[in-house]
Amino acid sequence: MYHSSFNHQRDMVLKFEKKVTGFYLNKKTGVKTQISENTDGSYFDSNFYPQLIRLLPLESGYSKTISIFDYNPTAKTGVITATIKNTEAATIDFNGTKKQVWKVEATDDISNNSALSTYYIDTTTRK
Repeated sequence: MYHSSFNHQRDMVLKFEKKVTGFYLNKKTGVKTQISENTDGSYFDSNFYPQLIRLLPLESGYSKTISIFDYNPTAKTGVITATIKNTEAATIDFNGTKKQVWKVEATDDISNNSALSTYYIDTTTRK
């Protein structure tokens, strides 16, 4: 597995194996950091887990802790966790149509579990 991200602030490339390797280039400072992180167990790329939520066996009361890998030179790096705190059935109005959705609340160690994200996932299509 592989992750790359290029923008005006930084370039980052990660190759996911038993050891995560790659680089992080801070374009503001010009500092390029080589990445070589040992990992234990299974994990997902931190950029993927919001999409992963749609594939989980959601039901009312569902919660789960997911291992994710995140690289950030100014914060926690390595295998950390994302947590689905609560799942509940809800109805929303989407473009004038009532939709049955799963309301999923999640947080992660990237924000020290201080930021709560809420996802509304169609119960039928999983969009």
